[in-house]
Amino acid sequence: MTADPGAAAWPRLTTATQVAVGVLAVTLAAVSLSRPMFEDQAVLTYMGWLVAHGWVPYRDFFEVNTLGAYVANAVIGGLTGYSESGARVVDLFWLAGMLALVAALLRGTGRTAIWVARRSRPRSTSRLEWR
Repeated sequence: MTADPGAAAWPRLTTATQVAVGVLAVTLAAVSLSRPMFEDQAVLTYMGWLVAHGWVPYRDFFEVNTLGAYVANAVIGGLTGYSESGARVVDLFWLAGMLALVAALLRGTGRTAIWVARRSRPRSTSRLEWR
Protein backbone atom coordinates (compact mmCIF):
# COMPACT_ATOMS: atom_id res chain seq x y z
CA MET A 1 0.00 0.00 0.00
CA THR A 2 1.19 3.48 -0.75
CA ALA A 3 0.61 6.45 1.46
CA ASP A 4 -1.95 8.99 0.38
CA PRO A 5 -0.04 12.04 -0.95
CA GLY A 6 -2.81 14.38 0.24
CA ALA A 7 -2.63 13.07 3.82
CA ALA A 8 0.29 15.36 4.68
CA ALA A 9 -1.75 18.42 3.68
CA TRP A 10 -4.72 17.46 5.87
CA PRO A 11 -3.43 19.04 9.13
CA ARG A 12 -2.68 22.32 7.34
CA LEU A 13 -6.12 22.35 5.74
CA THR A 14 -7.76 21.57 9.06
CA THR A 15 -5.87 24.35 10.83
CA ALA A 16 -6.66 26.84 8.06
CA THR A 17 -10.34 25.89 8.18
CA GLN A 18 -10.45 26.26 11.95
CA VAL A 19 -8.82 29.69 11.76
CA ALA A 20 -11.22 30.81 9.02
CA VAL A 21 -14.26 29.58 10.95
CA GLY A 22 -12.95 31.23 14.12
CA VAL A 23 -12.49 34.58 12.38
CA LEU A 24 -15.97 34.29 10.88
CA ALA A 25 -17.48 33.45 14.28
CA VAL A 26 -15.81 36.43 15.98
CA THR A 27 -16.90 38.74 13.16
CA LEU A 28 -20.51 37.55 13.33
CA ALA A 29 -20.50 37.87 17.13
CA ALA A 30 -19.23 41.45 16.93
CA VAL A 31 -21.85 42.35 14.32
CA SER A 32 -24.64 40.71 16.33
CA LEU A 33 -23.99 42.98 19.33
CA SER A 34 -25.57 45.89 17.46
CA ARG A 35 -28.76 44.06 16.51
CA PRO A 36 -31.90 45.33 18.24
CA MET A 37 -34.26 43.07 20.12
CA PHE A 38 -37.26 41.93 18.13
CA GLU A 39 -40.39 39.83 18.45
CA ASP A 40 -40.26 37.30 21.28
CA GLN A 41 -37.05 38.55 22.87
CA ALA A 42 -38.43 42.04 23.38
CA VAL A 43 -41.73 40.74 24.72
CA LEU A 44 -40.06 38.28 27.10
CA THR A 45 -37.66 40.95 28.33
CA TYR A 46 -40.61 43.19 29.12
CA MET A 47 -42.38 40.32 30.89
CA GLY A 48 -39.19 39.71 32.89
CA TRP A 49 -39.16 43.40 33.82
CA LEU A 50 -42.77 43.11 35.01
CA VAL A 51 -41.92 40.08 37.17
CA ALA A 52 -38.90 41.89 38.61
CA HIS A 53 -41.18 44.78 39.58
CA GLY A 54 -43.70 42.65 41.44
CA TRP A 55 -46.19 41.67 38.81
CA VAL A 56 -47.47 38.11 38.99
CA PRO A 57 -47.68 36.11 35.77
CA TYR A 58 -51.15 34.79 34.81
CA ARG A 59 -52.76 37.16 37.33
CA ASP A 60 -51.47 40.62 36.40
CA PHE A 61 -50.53 39.80 32.81
CA PHE A 62 -50.95 36.81 30.54
CA GLU A 63 -48.65 35.35 27.93
CA VAL A 64 -48.44 31.77 26.66
CA ASN A 65 -44.91 31.08 27.95
CA THR A 66 -44.08 29.17 31.10
CA LEU A 67 -43.11 30.76 34.40
CA GLY A 68 -39.44 29.82 33.91
CA ALA A 69 -39.21 32.06 30.85
CA TYR A 70 -40.31 35.09 32.86
CA VAL A 71 -38.03 34.34 35.78
CA ALA A 72 -35.03 33.70 33.51
CA ASN A 73 -35.63 36.99 31.70
CA ALA A 74 -36.04 38.82 35.01
CA VAL A 75 -32.67 37.46 36.20
CA ILE A 76 -30.92 38.16 32.89
CA GLY A 77 -32.48 41.60 32.69
CA GLY A 78 -31.43 42.36 36.26
CA LEU A 79 -27.85 41.40 35.40
CA THR A 80 -27.72 43.34 32.14
CA GLY A 81 -29.93 46.32 32.93
CA TYR A 82 -32.59 45.21 30.41
CA SER A 83 -30.40 46.50 27.59
CA GLU A 84 -30.23 45.18 24.05
CA SER A 85 -26.45 44.88 24.08
CA GLY A 86 -26.57 43.06 27.42
CA ALA A 87 -29.09 40.60 26.03
CA ARG A 88 -26.80 39.97 23.04
CA VAL A 89 -23.80 39.35 25.30
CA VAL A 90 -25.84 36.80 27.28
CA ASP A 91 -26.91 35.20 23.96
CA LEU A 92 -23.28 34.90 22.88
CA PHE A 93 -22.17 33.41 26.19
CA TRP A 94 -25.06 30.94 26.05
CA LEU A 95 -24.10 30.00 22.48
CA ALA A 96 -20.44 29.58 23.46
CA GLY A 97 -21.45 27.34 26.37
CA MET A 98 -23.64 25.18 24.14
CA LEU A 99 -20.85 24.89 21.55
CA ALA A 100 -18.38 23.85 24.25
CA LEU A 101 -20.84 21.25 25.56
CA VAL A 102 -21.45 19.79 22.10
CA ALA A 103 -17.72 19.76 21.36
CA ALA A 104 -17.04 17.93 24.63
CA LEU A 105 -19.78 15.37 23.95
CA LEU A 106 -18.63 14.74 20.38
CA ARG A 107 -14.90 14.71 21.08
CA GLY A 108 -14.67 10.91 21.11
CA THR A 109 -16.79 10.28 18.03
CA GLY A 110 -14.04 10.86 15.49
CA ARG A 111 -14.03 12.08 11.94
CA THR A 112 -16.06 9.16 10.61
CA ALA A 113 -19.16 10.12 12.60
CA ILE A 114 -18.87 13.73 11.47
CA TRP A 115 -18.51 12.62 7.85
CA VAL A 116 -21.55 10.34 8.09
CA ALA A 117 -23.64 13.03 9.77
CA ARG A 118 -22.82 15.59 7.11
CA ARG A 119 -23.64 13.17 4.29
CA SER A 120 -26.85 11.80 5.79
CA ARG A 121 -28.78 15.01 6.36
CA PRO A 122 -31.19 16.14 3.65
CA ARG A 123 -30.05 19.12 1.59
CA SER A 124 -33.47 20.79 1.64
CA THR A 125 -36.94 20.07 2.93
CA SER A 126 -38.40 20.15 -0.58
CA ARG A 127 -36.53 16.96 -1.45
CA LEU A 128 -38.21 15.17 1.45
CA GLU A 129 -41.62 15.67 -0.12
CA TRP A 130 -40.65 13.69 -3.24
CA ARG A 131 -39.41 10.59 -1.42
